[in-house]
Amino acid sequence: MRDEMGKSLREEKERRRQYRRVEMKATEAANSMEITLSKKASKELSALDRSTRARIVAGIYKLPSGDVKKLQGYPAAFRLRIGGFRILFEMSASEIRVSDILPRGSAYK
Repeated sequence: MRDEMGKSLREEKERRRQYRRVEMKATEAANSMEITLSKKASKELSALDRSTRARIVAGIYKLPSGDVKKLQGYPAAFRLRIGGFRILFEMSASEIRVSDILPRGSAYK
């Protein structure tokens, strides 16, 4: 029993560590840009439930494609819409920096 609890705790810690990583690399050959999550975005991502987190991570990996719009008033800021969430990011020639992952209602305030 104790070994099973220890194993499940280790698995849970590894799962959390996986979503707390600050940098992610896209695995698709078409997207050779480096994707970086801010500390705040990483924390917001880890707080979501598993299915929502999987949808958001899949959407981030597909950047810059998807439902992306440029934010008015900011030179390099964009948003990605995934369901009721908005992923706010900045894009340069070789890097995509995700700054926030927020519910739709609080994303633009």
